Amino acid sequence: MFLDTYVHVHTEYSNLRIKDSTVKIKDLLKLCKEQGVKSCSITDHEALTGHVEFLNEVNKMKKDGYEIKPILGNEIYVTEDDAHSKNEGHFSGREYNHLILLAKNLNGYKQLCQLSSQAWENGFFSNKYFRVPVDYNDLKKYIKKGDVIISSACLGSFLGHRLLTMYYAKQEGNNELVKEQAKLLDEWIVKYKDLVAEGDLYFEIQPNEPNTDQWIANKLIVKFAEKYNIPVIVTCDVHYLRPENREAHEVFLRSKDDDNREVASFYKYTYFFTSEELENFLKLNLGEEKYKEVINNTNSVKDKIEIYSLDLPTQMPNISVPDKIEFKDIFKDYYESHPAFKFFRYSDDVYNRLLFSRLEDGFIGRILNHSEKSKKKEQYIEELHTNLDVLQFMQTEHNKNFSSYFLVVKELNDLIIDKADSFMGLSRGSACSFLVNYLLGIVEVDPVKWGLPYWRFMNKSRVDAPDCDSDFSPFKKSAIMKTMYEYYGEDKVLPISTVGTEGSKSAIGSSGRGLNNIQKDIDGTEYVDLETMQKIADLIPVDRGEAWAISDCIFGNEEKNRDPIRLLQNYYKTYPKLFDYAIQMEGLVNKRSQHASGVIIYPDDYNNYNSMMKTPSQERVTGLTMSDSEQRGGIKIDILYTEYQGVLQLCLELMRDDGIIQAKNAREMMKFIHPDNIDLDDKKVYETIFHTGNTDNIFQFDTDIGKGICAKLKPNNIVELATANSLMRLKSDFNLSFISRDFEGVEVTDEMKKAFEHEQLADKYLRYKNNINEVYHDMEAFYIRPETQKRIMKTLEKTYGVCVSQEDLMRTTMEFAGFDLGGANKARKIVAKKKLNDVAKLLVEFREGCLNQGLTIYEAFYCWLLLYGQLAYSFNDAHTYSYSIQGYQGAWLKTYYPIYWATACLSVDAQAIEKDEEDNGKNKTTDYAQIAKAIFKIRNTGIKVEPPLINTSRFDFTPDVKNNLILYGLKALNGVSDSIAQQIIQNRPYKDFDDFLVKNVTSTSDEDGKLGSKAMLSLIFSNSFRDIEPKRSECIKKYINTCFNDVEKLTTRYLADIKKIKFLPLEFDNMEELNKKMTILKKYQNPENKKTWKVPREDVDLIQHIYDFYEDCIVEDNGDCILIEKKTANQKFKEAKEKLDTWLQENESLIKEKLNSSRMAKQYKEWTKEKSPADIEFQSLGMYLSNNWLDTASEDYGIMNFNDLVYGEENIKSWGKYKGMEYPIFNISQIPVTVIEKNTKHKTITCLTKDKIITCRMKSEIFDFYSQNFTRGTKLIIWGYRTNDDTFTIKLYGSVKKEVGDTHTIIPI
Repeated sequence: MFLDTYVHVHTEYSNLRIKDSTVKIKDLLKLCKEQGVKSCSITDHEALTGHVEFLNEVNKMKKDGYEIKPILGNEIYVTEDDAHSKNEGHFSGREYNHLILLAKNLNGYKQLCQLSSQAWENGFFSNKYFRVPVDYNDLKKYIKKGDVIISSACLGSFLGHRLLTMYYAKQEGNNELVKEQAKLLDEWIVKYKDLVAEGDLYFEIQPNEPNTDQWIANKLIVKFAEKYNIPVIVTCDVHYLRPENREAHEVFLRSKDDDNREVASFYKYTYFFTSEELENFLKLNLGEEKYKEVINNTNSVKDKIEIYSLDLPTQMPNISVPDKIEFKDIFKDYYESHPAFKFFRYSDDVYNRLLFSRLEDGFIGRILNHSEKSKKKEQYIEELHTNLDVLQFMQTEHNKNFSSYFLVVKELNDLIIDKADSFMGLSRGSACSFLVNYLLGIVEVDPVKWGLPYWRFMNKSRVDAPDCDSDFSPFKKSAIMKTMYEYYGEDKVLPISTVGTEGSKSAIGSSGRGLNNIQKDIDGTEYVDLETMQKIADLIPVDRGEAWAISDCIFGNEEKNRDPIRLLQNYYKTYPKLFDYAIQMEGLVNKRSQHASGVIIYPDDYNNYNSMMKTPSQERVTGLTMSDSEQRGGIKIDILYTEYQGVLQLCLELMRDDGIIQAKNAREMMKFIHPDNIDLDDKKVYETIFHTGNTDNIFQFDTDIGKGICAKLKPNNIVELATANSLMRLKSDFNLSFISRDFEGVEVTDEMKKAFEHEQLADKYLRYKNNINEVYHDMEAFYIRPETQKRIMKTLEKTYGVCVSQEDLMRTTMEFAGFDLGGANKARKIVAKKKLNDVAKLLVEFREGCLNQGLTIYEAFYCWLLLYGQLAYSFNDAHTYSYSIQGYQGAWLKTYYPIYWATACLSVDAQAIEKDEEDNGKNKTTDYAQIAKAIFKIRNTGIKVEPPLINTSRFDFTPDVKNNLILYGLKALNGVSDSIAQQIIQNRPYKDFDDFLVKNVTSTSDEDGKLGSKAMLSLIFSNSFRDIEPKRSECIKKYINTCFNDVEKLTTRYLADIKKIKFLPLEFDNMEELNKKMTILKKYQNPENKKTWKVPREDVDLIQHIYDFYEDCIVEDNGDCILIEKKTANQKFKEAKEKLDTWLQENESLIKEKLNSSRMAKQYKEWTKEKSPADIEFQSLGMYLSNNWLDTASEDYGIMNFNDLVYGEENIKSWGKYKGMEYPIFNISQIPVTVIEKNTKHKTITCLTKDKIITCRMKSEIFDFYSQNFTRGTKLIIWGYRTNDDTFTIKLYGSVKKEVGDTHTIIPI
C-alpha cells in the first residue's frame, strides 16, 4: 500500500499570526515529486494566503512533467458558543477546536473565503494572541453540501478533546463525565455530518510514539468512527519537511524574546512522513487490516477534488454613469482622419463613450482655455489620438478594455480630494507621460509640454494593465478610507496585504533568540549574546538596498561577484548553529501587514474573489498578496501616503489660517502652487535653494547626495533639475576591463578608462554640459565613427550624451540594437531588476543587435556603457519630471514663505500633526525622540524654535512670522494629550493665568476635562504662560493654591506637620507619641480583669512609655507584666488631649496659615528642586531650546562630543581572538548625553547629544543594571564607541577599566 495523498499540511503562511511552520511551497512540492505523491493539500492556520502560489507552482511543475493534484484547504478554529461575541468575559475558558476544511470545487473555495473573512472579522486579542474563531452557525451559513470536505484535525479538535477526556475520566472511574462527553460527541457528529455530503466528513489520525495522547486517541478515533460509519484518514499535520529540519523548526518557533513555549515534544512527529514510515506506524498502532483501510480512505480524498483554476479576468469596480452622456464633438472634424476618435465616440461600450466625453471636457478646460497651450492645439490632438489608438488596439486585438480603469481612477481621485479634503501629488511613475491622464485630471503634469513619450506608460507591444499611482496626505488616511467605504461599500473595498519575510539580518536575530531560549531551558545560559548577534547582523553587507544572503557572506557567490566576509566566516566557526539555522529561516514568511498604497475595489462582495484578514493593528486587508489578488481579478489602485503631500497641505493651511491665501479646501489650495500657476523658471528659487544645496526638506533632494548634486550642477530649470534627480541614482563604478570581456576584440585604453572609470556620471554630465566638445572627445577615444556620434547625440540630446533615464535606455536599445518597443521595455525591466543572469543575456542580445545594425564592436561596447549606469537605479522621465516639479513647489514655498514652510516640515517630521476628524479624541503616544530629531533638523537651517504660547500655539507647531520663529505645538509637550491640547485651544482666549485655571482646572464640570498636575507642570515649565504671566514661580504658586485644599479643621493628625514648622509648644511635644502609644495600649486587654490593661514585659518601648507618663496608673508589676488601670490612664490622656485642643482652638487661624504656607512651600520645592532652567525646560519639552550642559560638557569633563568620534575601520585599535575567532577592539571614548527615552525590548536608549539624536546600544545586563538611570532628562556620561552615523555602543573593555580606574560604563551626572 502506498500513501499518495497528503491532506493536512502547513506551509510558511501559517506564520501570519504566530510562528508555526518552516515549510516553503516550492520545497514541499519538490519533496512530493521525490516521493511520488499524487495529491497534496495546504491547510494553513486560518490563512488562504498561499493558495494561488500553490496552484502556480503546481502548474510550473506540470510543465516540467510532474503532475500533482492540488487540494486547497484551511485549518479553522471553531467555538461551540457564539464566536461573534466581543464580551471579554465571554472568552474565559472558551475552547478553540481545530477543524480542517478542504474545497472540493470552486464553489467550495468561495465558501472557504467567506468563512475565513468571517473568522478574521470575529477576531480578538486574548493574552496578546489574536484569535480568529468561527462557530457552528457560521459553518452552517456558508458551507453548502457537496462543496467542502471536513476532517477532524489534530488533538486540538473537538473530537480529540472529548475522546481523551472520556478516556481519562473512565480511568478515574468518573462515569458521569464519561456520559456527559459521550453525549456531546453524539450531538457534535450529528451536526457536522449534516454540514457536508454523505462521506465527506472524515476522522483524522496522526503518527506518534506509543502510549502518548495521540497514540491513545488514534485507537479511540478508529473505534468511534466505526460506531458512526465515518471514514478514517491518516495525516502528518506537517510543520517541517523532514526530521533533519526539526531543530531548525524548534529554533524558529522559539525565536521571540523569552519565548517559553514547549515545542520540542509537541512537534516531534509533525513532519512529512514517507509512505513507508507511515506504514510502520499504522501497523503498530492499528494493525494490518486497519492500516490498509486508512490508506485507501486517505488516497480516495483526491478523487473527490475537482481541478479548478483561481484565475479570473480583471474585475473593474462599478462606475457612476449618467443617464445621458453629453458630447461636445470638438473633434468631429477629425473623426475620419483619426479613427480612434470615432471608435470611442460611437462605441457600443458605455465606458468608452463616457471616457471620450470626459476627455472632451478635459481638452476644453486644460488646452483650449489655456492661452499658451491652445496655440499647440494640433500637437495635443495628435498626441491624444495616439493615446486612444493604443487603447483601441488593446480592445480590438487583445480584448482588454481599460476605459473603465481610467474612469475609476479619476472618480476616486476626485472623491479623495473633494470629500476627504486631501492634497494629491502631481503624478507618480509613468502616468504623466500619457495625455489621457492629464486631460482627465488624474495627473497634473503635461506630457506634451515636457516632451514625455506616451509609450513609457502604454504601447501596443506592452499588453499590461495601466497603473496610475497617486500620492495623498498621510494625515488624511482615515478620512480617505472612510470616504471609500461609504461610497463603494465596505464589502467591496480592501487594502492589499503584504507578507513579511525573514531577511538575512533578521534571521540571525531569530536564530540567536531561539537558540538562547532553548539553551536557557537546559542550563540557564545563552548560546550567543545580544551584542554579538547585533554585530553579526551589522556585518552583513547591503547592496543597493538589499542585504546579502547569509550563504553569500560565508561561502561567497561567484555569480554575483561576491567574496566571503572574513569576519563573518570567523563568527561562523564559533557559532555554526546560529548561521545554519538562520540560513534555513531566511526567506520564511513571518508576518502580515498592509501594502503601502494598494487598494482593490471590487464590483461586488470581495469574498467572490478574495478573502479578508486583518493586520496586527486591525486594518482589513486582502487575504491574498498583491500579485495573487490581481490573478484573482482584482485591479490594484495605488493610494500612496507621502509625508511631502502632508507638508505641502499643512504649509498652505497655515498660510490660509493667517489670511495669506484664500482657499476653502484642498482643491483650491492645490491650485495656488499648481505648475501652471507658479513660475517654474524663478531665478531666485534656483539660486536660493538649489545652487547652494539648501535642500533640507525639499522632496527628492533632502539627502547629502541630493544637496551635493544640486550644489554641483546648479540647475536653472526643471529639465536640469530632473536630470540632477536622475543622475544621483545612477551607477558610477565602471570597470572597463571587466565589462569588456563580453566584447571580444575590444582593447581597453587609458583614454577609455579616463572617460568612464575615474568620474561620477554627474561630473561627466557637467563636463559635457559646460563643453560639448568633451563628449565628442570621449567618443573618439572609443573609435566611434562620426555618423554614429551624431546618432548618439541625437538620441541623448537633452542630456548631452549621457544615458540618464529609463526612456534614454529604451531609445538607445531601439536606435542602436534594433529592439522594438516590446524588446526595449523588456530590457528596461531586466536592468531595473538587476538579475545578473538576465543582464548577461541582455548584454549578448544587445551586443549582437548592435553588430547586426552595422555598429562596430567598439561602438557596441560604448553604447552598452551608456546603459550600464542604470544598473544601480534609475527613474523614468515622467516620474522624474513630476517629482522634480513637486520638489520645486516646496523650494518655491521655502523661498517666499520660509516660516510657514519650516513649520509644516517640523510638524510632519515630528509627527505632531492634528489628524483628521476620524482620529480626533484618540490620544496617541508622542514620540519625543522624533520631535527632537525634527527640531535639530529645522534649527540647522537657522530657524529658531521657541516654547509654546498658551494663547497662540496650535495643536502642532505654530509659525510666528512677525518674530521669524516657530512656536512649539501643544501636543508636543510631555503629559499633554491630544484631548487636552484640543481643550486648551477651544477654551481660548485667556486674559491671565487665573482665567486659564478657571477654564481648565477649577470651574470645568467635566472631571475628565480638568488638567492634572502632569499637564499643568509641563505647560508651566515650558514657559507657555509667559505672555500672560512672565514668572514661572507665580504660576506654580497659583496652581498649588488652586489645586491643594486648605486645612479646614485642625485635629491631632496635623501634630507632626505643626511640629515640623516648629510652632508646637514644648509641653505638647510628646502628644503625637501619646496618641500612638494609647492605640497600642488598648490592644492589651486583660481577660482576667476588664478594668485593666495587661502589658507584657517584652514590649520594652511601651513599658518605658508607661513609666514615663502613666506610672501613677500602675496597679501591679509582677515581673512578667504590668497591669494598668484603664479609668485613671484614660482620664490622664483625656486631660492632656483637652489641653492640646484648647491650644489648637485659640491659635487656629495662625496655625492654619502657617500650615498651608508650609505645605505649598514644600510642594513648590518638590516640583522645582535642584533643576536648572534648561532641565525644567527639558522635562516638559523633551528637548533643550536654550543653553544647556551639553554645550560645554566636553570641556567641563574633558571628554569628546559624539560628532567628533570616528567609526568603522578608522576606529579599530587592535584585533582580539576568542575561541579562534578574530574580532575588532575599538578605541573607547566618553561622551555626554541626556536621555530622551528607553526601549526595554531592544535594550537601547535614545539620547540627545550636542549635535544630534543618537541610539545607544548595550548588552542586556548593562541595560538592566542601569535601567533606573534611563528616565527622560537624566544626564549621563557614557563609555563606548561610535558604531555608525547615529549609533553608539556602550562598552568598556577590561583593559580600559584598568587604565582609567573606573568600572562603570555609565555615570549619572
